[in-house]
Amino acid sequence: MQKPFSVLGTAEPNPCSEPAPETTTAESCISHTLLLSLHHSDCGACPIRYTPGQTTEEHSHNHIELLYVVSGKMHQRIAGEVFCFEKGEFCLIDINVKHCEFYSAEESLIVCLGIDDVFFVKEISQQIGSELDTTLKAMINRKRSQYLYIRFTPKTSEKTESVITLERIVEELMCSFPNRQHITVDYIERLLILLPREYRMNIRTSDQEEFHRAMMGDILDYIKANYSTVSVQDIASAYHYNPDYINRLFVRLTGCTISSHIQKTRMNYAMELLLQTDLPVESISKRAGYQNISFFYRKFREEYQCTPASVRRK
Repeated sequence: MQKPFSVLGTAEPNPCSEPAPETTTAESCISHTLLLSLHHSDCGACPIRYTPGQTTEEHSHNHIELLYVVSGKMHQRIAGEVFCFEKGEFCLIDINVKHCEFYSAEESLIVCLGIDDVFFVKEISQQIGSELDTTLKAMINRKRSQYLYIRFTPKTSEKTESVITLERIVEELMCSFPNRQHITVDYIERLLILLPREYRMNIRTSDQEEFHRAMMGDILDYIKANYSTVSVQDIASAYHYNPDYINRLFVRLTGCTISSHIQKTRMNYAMELLLQTDLPVESISKRAGYQNISFFYRKFREEYQCTPASVRRK
């Protein structure tokens, strides 16, 4: 079977896809875009050809747009700023963000996946869990208005699992396979997990301070749900920041370090168990994330100026 990226010229336009710009003769076509759509009602694929030097009108979408540069380069103006995306890079553009494309004389092939906003919320948001791998999915769903676009630059020259997953999405949308909607949703979920692992993320926002505050909210929620095991390094890796940088950001926005906040969250949980259960102190220590009972006693005394036993007596 041919790879999906090699069948660009043979795909038939799908009536469910977005309308294509006016095409030209095959002799003048240098740059190509494979336009894919995933909507809550239907999905499909359509090849689009452009002439060198052509510029699309500035526009925005009511869906998320994920672009991948298969070959050549992709020039975009996003929110008034011009960017050049190289071969192997992904770009995720948020809903209602003004942008336009420039097509140079260099031969190029771009895969453009448009994910309907309603479809995205209904299908993907239901699958979000609490694991760190869902950070990108959570940001897209809960903080959509916080970013303009996300640039994904590969960490290696080897073919990534993200690209292999995108190829499968293309194949599903270009062929009339049964249940392709549900299958494609699973692939997209996998793609959103793989991208932060395999690529360096560069997030552009309209309001960096607002974005940081929103991100802190996500971090606080995650700490609350995973206080017994989470570490500063876990959080830094998940959000693709240097541990020192994200800790400084946390201090500026919350007034304490990440470690001290984790510590306080654990102590609050331990106090709650002491007051509301008859569990032994050693069991409470382990549930709060402390395997060393002596260390737990010392931290408890530092936090509350008393011992767990004195709390029980009162």
